[in-house]
Amino acid sequence: RRNYIENVEQVGIDLGWNADSNYVENNSITGFIKTNCGPVQAGIRAALSSRRDTIIRNRIFNNTSSAFMSGIWIDQSAPPTGTIGLTFHDNEFHFIAENVIYNNSGSGISLSTFTPTTTVNNRNNFFSQNILYDNTGLGIDLQFVGNTGAPLVTVNDNADADAGTNNITNFPVIDSVKKTPSHIIIYGK
Repeated sequence: RRNYIENVEQVGIDLGWNADSNYVENNSITGFIKTNCGPVQAGIRAALSSRRDTIIRNRIFNNTSSAFMSGIWIDQSAPPTGTIGLTFHDNEFHFIAENVIYNNSGSGISLSTFTPTTTVNNRNNFFSQNILYDNTGLGIDLQFVGNTGAPLVTVNDNADADAGTNNITNFPVIDSVKKTPSHIIIYGK
């Protein structure tokens, strides 16, 4: 809670390696300009068989590095085989809410197929009440391919036979839109 993280090499906060049920709240992650980093540069990452993390009320902003991929990045990578004490399970049930993610290279929130395996999926994640704007990618990208692809809107849905992240629902479903004098409110899942 309440950390100020600026211009680190790779990830501001990295959750994984069977580190389940983390609570990440009210951090500021900003100023990423370095491009010499590992395979994923993001504000907050949840991966490597991590489950049930709560990522809430964080500000991720002004990260202009060309290597920066996403404010919040969740991928289906698995821990290396043969590591004692690590288990393989899906990267799932993350609760991501009330974050403000703006003015970044890349998307606001990304679910990725980075290092896919047959043993680990990326699904059952919940996004609510996040404010996402002025990023160069999608607000929520539910199907970022690998870690070198581009943020793309896909036409997959859960009736398709293909594979994909988040239960093969690869784009947000918009239920309704309401315009007020000062806001546009979008309801969906």
